Amino acid sequence: MCDEATQILNRYTKGKSPEDLIFPNTLGELLSSGNARRKFKRWVKECGIEKDLHPHSLRGSYGVYLMDNGMELSAVSRNLRHAKVDTTAKYYSTYTASQRIKDQTAANQIFANISRHQV
Repeated sequence: MCDEATQILNRYTKGKSPEDLIFPNTLGELLSSGNARRKFKRWVKECGIEKDLHPHSLRGSYGVYLMDNGMELSAVSRNLRHAKVDTTAKYYSTYTASQRIKDQTAANQIFANISRHQV
C-alpha cells in the first residue's frame, strides 16, 4: 500500500496529466486549497465524525502509518520534510495505541465515503 500511495502522490506532485490529480475540481483541474478543505470537512461531517479534522490531519496519519509499518524515525522525518528529527519524535512518540485505533477508524470512514462519491 505504501509503495502504491507513493507512486500516486509522485504522479500528482509532478503533474503528468489531469488524470493524475487526486482531488480534481469540476473542470478536472487542481482543486484549490480552500475547496479541498471544504470537501474534506463535508466528508468528515457525512461520516458522522465530530472531531475537528483538517486535510493536514492526513499528513499526521501518514506519518503514523509509516512508523507503524516499520519505517525508521529519520526516514519518516525526511518524508514529512521536518527540518529536525526531534520534531518528528516530539509529535509521534506521544501518539497512543488507543488514539491510533480511533483515528484509523475515522480515516477509514472518510476514505470509504470518498470512494462512494468518486465515479
